[in-house]
Amino acid sequence: MKRSPMPAWLRAVLLSDPFWRLLPTPAIVYLNRALVTTPVEVPAIPKSEWSQRERRALLNRSEDRLRNIEGKGPGLAAVTAVVAAAVLLALTGWGESEWLARVLLALASLYLALSICTPLYLVGPLTRNTLTVEDLQQAAGDPDPDELLAQKSAEYAARNDLQNIRLANHLDAARREPSYALALVIVWALLVPVTGVLRLERAASKPSAPWTHVPGVRRHWSPRLGSEGQ
Repeated sequence: MKRSPMPAWLRAVLLSDPFWRLLPTPAIVYLNRALVTTPVEVPAIPKSEWSQRERRALLNRSEDRLRNIEGKGPGLAAVTAVVAAAVLLALTGWGESEWLARVLLALASLYLALSICTPLYLVGPLTRNTLTVEDLQQAAGDPDPDELLAQKSAEYAARNDLQNIRLANHLDAARREPSYALALVIVWALLVPVTGVLRLERAASKPSAPWTHVPGVRRHWSPRLGSEGQ
């Protein structure tokens, strides 16, 4: 079944800079699906020794960039875990919080959940395009094996670079979201007296009407305090 086209105004909103700054990961997911979809087409290059060498080097460099992105996964996961600990600690005050504090904690939890997606994906090995035994077997039966392998290397490098761009977009979003979550927790901590986290403690620490006047008796403890009259 053919999908109906997305309205132009909605597409403009999803691709806008404010939406990207507000919800980085959802914005990047749509951006990658809408725009970053096709690898660069390899142009016609002369069949010379230098061009074959450079096309093979393109594949090596694209794989190096992919390995560098893979290496950023554990570090990003460690940073996210530290922010997650701060958010979880703040969530212990959810029951005693008023609506303003709950809004801040809910937003921090949302950004934290979004920031976990990319590190979890980068924990394992990423799919990469590279020369295989099948490519070598095909080149062995070709009249110009060096040119065939060089052309395949350039095509695989273009596919790897497309994946590198998509992953780099996700990394940028995943770096922003923990900072958003941490900023919200800091604001929550600074606004504790306003948000009502200590509301019940303040009410318990402040006695209400400890003395009541009873005719014929000089002073009497309030029955709520559990003491006898005097």
